[in-house]
Amino acid sequence: MNGTLTASPEDLPTPVSDTAPAAPRPRRRPSLRTVGVTAAMLAALVGFGLAPTTADAAAKNDLLVGTWSLTVTVYAPTGPSVTDPVFIFHPDHTFNAYGPDGDTGNPIYAATGFWQESRNGGFSMYVTHGGAEGGVIPGTVQAVHLGVVTKKHEHSNAIAFVHSPDGSEIGPITVTSTGVKTSNVSS
Repeated sequence: MNGTLTASPEDLPTPVSDTAPAAPRPRRRPSLRTVGVTAAMLAALVGFGLAPTTADAAAKNDLLVGTWSLTVTVYAPTGPSVTDPVFIFHPDHTFNAYGPDGDTGNPIYAATGFWQESRNGGFSMYVTHGGAEGGVIPGTVQAVHLGVVTKKHEHSNAIAFVHSPDGSEIGPITVTSTGVKTSNVSS
């Protein structure tokens, strides 16, 4: 060996041809910031497209506000009983109800309660009132109604319990109501 390096053809590097396929490029991942900004923009666009306007939301959520003439059927153990109370739903989600007038000219019962509407036209309300004039309903009545409401009509089903003065309880009692809105005023 005289200091010269010799290599065999197998040891030489293979020349790269212009026609050889290029090595695949590594995929570049988007930055976390890019993903976050894109997600926020999509959420905002979808939200604006689906959200009702303030006027639409107020109109839909205030369908019950006003005065309603109802027909309430109580399926008591002694048989069905029908009354025609007036319900006044207030914007603060409370209501007052007055049964038909009794022999003295006063409503046979006065009820109070709370109500809540949902986006799809459904509503729920809790009702309580003392016994009816003349002892038809002795004790305190409590009921929870679930129903649907449109601009002019409502329908609900309820389960009620009566807490008698002697401490006994009657129930569950099925109650239904149908109603027509007579005024948008809730005074």
